[in-house]
Amino acid sequence: MITNDLLVFIVSEDAHFLRMLTDYLNADTSLIVLNFVKFEDCESLLDERPKLIVLDWTSLSNEVIIEKQKELVKAEFSQKVILVKTDQISELQNTSSYSYLEKGGNLFSQLKTLSLKHH
Repeated sequence: MITNDLLVFIVSEDAHFLRMLTDYLNADTSLIVLNFVKFEDCESLLDERPKLIVLDWTSLSNEVIIEKQKELVKAEFSQKVILVKTDQISELQNTSSYSYLEKGGNLFSQLKTLSLKHH
């Protein structure tokens, strides 16, 4: 699979978080970071094959997250990261090959590490 190694999509309804993460990733990297409020907003750009897509699904239940993951199977990315609440991580980890991270803590540095890895 060919990916655009500089392209990152961030999907979040949290405008403050979206701005902070975008600024953080843009600060000292050559990444092209595109922001979207809803996943549907970026679907038309999936052919660009972003290296990383970050989905802020902290407001969703585990059941809804699992259903949404099924929709993403056809979308190809190098890395898919889903942001969830701490208590959801252990239950969701075995449901797919996605990376689950807690929104908070050292999230920004974890995402930067993922986005800068070369596959």
